[in-house]
Amino acid sequence: MLVGAWPLETVEECITETQTAKHKKPPEQQINEAVLRASFVRINVPTPFQLANEALLRGPFLDPGERHIWAHAISRDDAWVVCGPDHASMKFAVVNGMKDRPESLEDLLTIAGIRPRLPLKSHFEDAWLRRIVVTHLFDAPKGGRK
Repeated sequence: MLVGAWPLETVEECITETQTAKHKKPPEQQINEAVLRASFVRINVPTPFQLANEALLRGPFLDPGERHIWAHAISRDDAWVVCGPDHASMKFAVVNGMKDRPESLEDLLTIAGIRPRLPLKSHFEDAWLRRIVVTHLFDAPKGGRK
């Protein structure tokens, strides 16, 4: 859906996670790795320094894919957003002063003028994301990373 509407990027660890235990997933939940890779303009691999920088922030609760996404993202100096329906990842953004970086899939689709054929699951909706952000605003340290 979003391919072509946005210059999508990911990290290698997230590609790997989509293929883990693939043989145990029903066919409708399996992701073709070649098609997935072709949908991104870039697949990043964070450096050890970037991973260490992420680890210094409040993020030990992230799974490896989210750790790699954030390690890469926080090292960028251009405009970027993170779209990921993971509670811990959104909490990481808020408590580290990046509450404006997460975007819901619903918002990205709306901005791109795309109407999904099926209703989105709740964790892809903007209301879900805003609830997570508000919930963790009170956990965020004062003067967190921007």
